[in-house]
Amino acid sequence: MIINFINQSDADSKKQERLVIIDAGHGGSDPGATSPIKGLLEREVALDVSRKLNVLLKETGFKTYMTRENDVAVSLRDRVTVANKLEADLFVSVHANAAMNTRLATQEYRQLVAEAMFRAIATYFEEINK
Repeated sequence: MIINFINQSDADSKKQERLVIIDAGHGGSDPGATSPIKGLLEREVALDVSRKLNVLLKETGFKTYMTRENDVAVSLRDRVTVANKLEADLFVSVHANAAMNTRLATQEYRQLVAEAMFRAIATYFEEINK
């Protein structure tokens, strides 16, 4: 586990009460940014990172909901409506900018981003539960 909570049993029960909406940016007819080097589309990278983040959160007991689970267009209005209707505790919108730096392998980078987002979310809930 990446985050160690002070009182694990309390933290576990609070995680199960928390709903994190994961919004994979763009999708479908909206490709977002395109990498000038490898031609990667932001919609694909955002979805991949979102799926990885979803797994990390679920593995540690958080409830999650993804605004899209495949390459479809979801309007901004629909994304917000879902988050409000489900009364989400946190809404995380995943986006990726195109860059010229290729030092990190694509899959390694995506996993690092998902883990960093996971740590930020876990820390956020740890802080508000104090």
